[in-house]
Amino acid sequence: MSRRLAAGAAAGTTLVLTLAACGGSAGKSADSGTGGIRLTAAEVLLKTSQKSGQVNSFAADVTVSGNSQGTTGGTHFTAQVRLRPDVALTGTVDKLSVGGFTLNSSIPVVYLNNTLYGKVPQQFASFVSGKQWAKIDLGQAQKRAGVSFDSLIQHAELVDPGQQTKTFTASKDARKVGEETIDGAKTTHYTGAITVKDALDTLDAQTRTKLQKVYTSVGAQKINFDVWVDGQEQARKLTVKLATSAGETTTLSIVYSNFGKAVSASAPPADQVGNITGFQGMFGGH
Repeated sequence: MSRRLAAGAAAGTTLVLTLAACGGSAGKSADSGTGGIRLTAAEVLLKTSQKSGQVNSFAADVTVSGNSQGTTGGTHFTAQVRLRPDVALTGTVDKLSVGGFTLNSSIPVVYLNNTLYGKVPQQFASFVSGKQWAKIDLGQAQKRAGVSFDSLIQHAELVDPGQQTKTFTASKDARKVGEETIDGAKTTHYTGAITVKDALDTLDAQTRTKLQKVYTSVGAQKINFDVWVDGQEQARKLTVKLATSAGETTTLSIVYSNFGKAVSASAPPADQVGNITGFQGMFGGH
């Protein structure tokens, strides 16, 4: 795989992700925001994970940034996400820069039935037979281009507030930082750290296996987190920082809203959709 193709593969993987300080002590009491009851930070995180785990749909404003082998990159997207009864997503990627590959276009995306659709920037139209939308069957992506998208999008654990906050309950140093307003909502800010092993141990076997692949792929050993919890014990924002033994970092930041709002995702009209051909050429590979 050429360096450019590798960058393209990394960009694709980042796109699929669309589709993961100071003060106090772990035992310090904190206002939960419900009835004036004071709970420890650990108790707040447990209640938040339980409440967030009941969420079936939400809006997410996601920013991913990181450095690897001396280069920096990142992506930003907004999406309406449905987790149950089946996973679906509709949104827009407006920044994508990974491994030297940069796409300066706003890309509407839709995910459903294990298929990712992306509206094609004009410069890439020839790779989808001039169609307006590209279709990627994630189950076939690796066979077509040697690019493994794994199972990130169809399970959505990295943006699922329930799964993320559940891993935070493994922290032994969770503490209150202060109070802040996030997207118009009053929240309490908590911070802490966990090892990847401890985080995975909080999850059921199936989810643990899937997320272990994600953490292993980036070589992460430790997770630093921040979470902002509102008065209804709902996570309104979270930030996860993954550090590797090689000194590389990846940061995932998500702002949540529209909990429980219905998500309507539909595939683009069939006559406007093309399968990607010449995938290597699309990313400058040979």
